[in-house]
Amino acid sequence: MRTVSFMNAKGGVGKTVSTVNFAAILALIHNKRILVIDCDSQGNTTGTYYHGDDDIKTLSDIFENKDILASDVILKTEYKNIDLLPADLRLQKAEKDVLLDTSRPQQTRLRKALKSVEDKYDFCLIDCPPNVGMCAINAITASDDVLVPLKIDKYSMQGLNYITDAIENYKEFNNSLEFRGCFITQYSHNRLCREGKENLKRILKGKVFDTHIRQSIKVSESTFEEPMIISDPKNNATIDYIELVEEYLKKIKE
Repeated sequence: MRTVSFMNAKGGVGKTVSTVNFAAILALIHNKRILVIDCDSQGNTTGTYYHGDDDIKTLSDIFENKDILASDVILKTEYKNIDLLPADLRLQKAEKDVLLDTSRPQQTRLRKALKSVEDKYDFCLIDCPPNVGMCAINAITASDDVLVPLKIDKYSMQGLNYITDAIENYKEFNNSLEFRGCFITQYSHNRLCREGKENLKRILKGKVFDTHIRQSIKVSESTFEEPMIISDPKNNATIDYIELVEEYLKKIKE
């Protein structure tokens, strides 16, 4: 199982939309077995993939109870090849409890829990919160790759720098961890976006995906409905996400 975290210390850059659509494309087009982990207490990824009862175990239980494994929490979704490890607002309390609990390792609880399912899936995709708190750190230490969605503005490098620093800091817990690259979301064909993308390429040297995700109102709408490959397969952003997944799969084969 290859684990991929979608991270940025800034909000509003498309982490959840990217996780949801990346997962659906891998599952439905590439026929890969996918585990999606919602690591954000807002639970937006959970809301997209799960519409059942609220009385369920979540990621909070994994963080707070050493005897609970991922296999105890994972839910089936209505989509072929996609399972979900959900989250909700209880994750806020769980994150604080982890910080107070020094009786066992704090940074590797998710990684340990995932060992029970690592042979069951081809990919595990993690939707991370817009910070570098204990939830994000657990995601980092469980991951093989980190992908950073960002939009072009004057603050675009700020959130990226937090993530790349965190990756370096926590490689001692996971020496297979790699910053695989960033990709631009909410892209418009204007001078700001063109120059911003070229500037990122100069700075990051090979860590910027060629594929960008074009701006579309359907992207925002999809967070309340279902993956865009299902709801609007001909949309420009859907086409871009399909190309992005293809580019990612080529990169990990190199």
